[in-house]
Amino acid sequence: MNVKKQLGLKIKTLRKNLKLSQEKFAEIIGISRHSLSELERGVNFASAETLEKIHKNFKIDYNELFSFSKKEPSRINNIILKLKMLSDKDLDYIEPILDAIINKKH
Repeated sequence: MNVKKQLGLKIKTLRKNLKLSQEKFAEIIGISRHSLSELERGVNFASAETLEKIHKNFKIDYNELFSFSKKEPSRINNIILKLKMLSDKDLDYIEPILDAIINKKH
């Protein structure tokens, strides 16, 4: 599989893990839904600006974005991905909840 298809699949997996429609994801990164569809299918390659917007909006490291292992992301990785998108204020709210759940189990 070529790098365009691998990156497209990575972006599609990211979008689906975040439970975002193509329309919403495309809006967030500033491209059309049609352009996102072509990107996800590996028809076109992402521009530097699009990659930067994915990096900034979803806090995905470039190394992670271009890591093409065949392994499916785990549930933990999906949760971490979602946590990375939160503001510090949101994290201040969630952290005590996580602590309470962890302490309840021990």
